[in-house]
Amino acid sequence: MGVSVFIDLDGAINAVEVQNLPNWLKFEDNTFRGTPPQIGNFTMTLRAIDDDGAWVETNFTIVVDNQGRINQRPILRKNIPDVIGLYKQPFILTLSDSSFFDADGFINRLEITGLPPWAQYRKGEIRGLADAVGEYLISVRAFDDEEADVTTTFKIIINYPTVLFDLIQAGKPGQRFLIKRLKDKETLLGADLPASLNIYANCDAIFDAFDLSLTGPYTQISTTDRSPYALFEGDGGFVPTAGYYFLKGTAYLRKELIASTNYQFEIVPSDAITKQRIPIDDWAVYPNPCRDFVNIKLPYNMPLKQYELATLVGQKVIIPDKLVFQTGTFVSLNLGQLNIQAGIYLLKIQNEDTSWRVFKIVKQ
Repeated sequence: MGVSVFIDLDGAINAVEVQNLPNWLKFEDNTFRGTPPQIGNFTMTLRAIDDDGAWVETNFTIVVDNQGRINQRPILRKNIPDVIGLYKQPFILTLSDSSFFDADGFINRLEITGLPPWAQYRKGEIRGLADAVGEYLISVRAFDDEEADVTTTFKIIINYPTVLFDLIQAGKPGQRFLIKRLKDKETLLGADLPASLNIYANCDAIFDAFDLSLTGPYTQISTTDRSPYALFEGDGGFVPTAGYYFLKGTAYLRKELIASTNYQFEIVPSDAITKQRIPIDDWAVYPNPCRDFVNIKLPYNMPLKQYELATLVGQKVIIPDKLVFQTGTFVSLNLGQLNIQAGIYLLKIQNEDTSWRVFKIVKQ
């Protein structure tokens, strides 16, 4: 506006001043800028001053009404869903401006607040290495081409990774198959299981090594850094003996702990046809004959003082506590660690009242 309104025949317009300028309006570099807060007529006086200090004035009025185009605020077209990430894993989330809509313009930019310390927003993406577990409330503010805005929120949820266990029929290649994915505190019917079992582990995070351990009626510990991440290598496995088992899997990436999960499951004897449980008698010793492990069913959760093996000619072998695993009313004895020969033995168990119970077992 400014200098084109006025002319000086013998010189030049040196300056233009405005009087009665409303608060919402600015006049800089001969240009009016501002956003009217209300409708109405706003009259001002323009004074033009030439290079000799002479001046001339004129009035003009800005009319603000609601007949012209009013910028429409952008709207939220669709909610941004909560996002789940994993601890110590790369996190990448692309935020699309298609979540928002501007009827009379376009979405010009997004402003993100509430990001965790490990994350950054750049070029439409939230990125980072999630080095802390927790929930983070993220605010996304979308601006249109005239700086009107709309805001929405969503959560970033970072959880610890989970170790998953698959129950496998053990055997040579071609004989192995998946029985089921184990659930914590699951009960398995013996009649539904094959003669030998293996357990494969996996993780919902990136890993390169696994520690696996099984305790209960059978004990096995393994460390592996190649697939399949199995409790037993090759065609190895364990016999599905009745009792409670405790399974632990720990995943590593470049020797750093990524995830650790503990499961418990139970194997119970069952009828092959009716699938009904078959009770185990108190003081039952099984399997008999046995290989590396023998199990005893107690009448109740009772402490036992000592376990011994004796040959038929009277030689005794004390079973140390580290080879005894008791869960509730089930006791498992790891005979494989005793380095004893195959043969017939007398298993002697000393009760808490110092009395003894004696059972004949066959070690294969």
